[in-house]
Amino acid sequence: MMSIKLKSFKYLLLLTGIIALTGCSAATSSTQQQPVETPVQTSTKQSAQPPAQSSTLTAIQPSIQPVAQTPAQQNSGSGSISTANAVTSPPVLSNRIDVVYFHANLRCVTCLCFEKEVTNNIKTCFQDALNSGNLTYRVLNIQEPKNAGIAKKYGAIGSQLFINTVTNDFDNIEDIQDIWSWNCVDNPAGFDMKVKNIVELRLKGQR
Repeated sequence: MMSIKLKSFKYLLLLTGIIALTGCSAATSSTQQQPVETPVQTSTKQSAQPPAQSSTLTAIQPSIQPVAQTPAQQNSGSGSISTANAVTSPPVLSNRIDVVYFHANLRCVTCLCFEKEVTNNIKTCFQDALNSGNLTYRVLNIQEPKNAGIAKKYGAIGSQLFINTVTNDFDNIEDIQDIWSWNCVDNPAGFDMKVKNIVELRLKGQR
């Protein structure tokens, strides 16, 4: 009997130990299976996307570079262009032909034709004579105060063409009144020929 009781007591202890171990294992398993609560973290990193650009664009101001000056400009100390290569006026000769066309403020179609055709003719046919100083040509308004003296000298009172044959600085003035009959408006080619012929004759010393 005593042996049966001891065995029963051993079994009881063993059972109690098994139950205790099972409970501890269950508690441990329960603790390990509980989800770990992850704390909410506030990100301090900047976004990988580029920042939004402003819709207002800043204008880029062009860079202003100083204009390079020529040696003549640098020596003069100013920005003016050097006159070293400028075309000089022809010499004033004591023997020459002066062609002068006068007009007033109020001008008709014929008067405008006179100036246009005479000017084109002189510059086209007599450029060499102009450059040498053997021929001069001017268009003057008789109503401008600065022209009062020369208008008086020539006796100009309106639209008139004058040819002055200057010999040893002495004037020989002609009022070419025939231009009014040379039909400038309707026959400009014929008008040009008349002007060319009379100027050529005066340059040759002929009347």
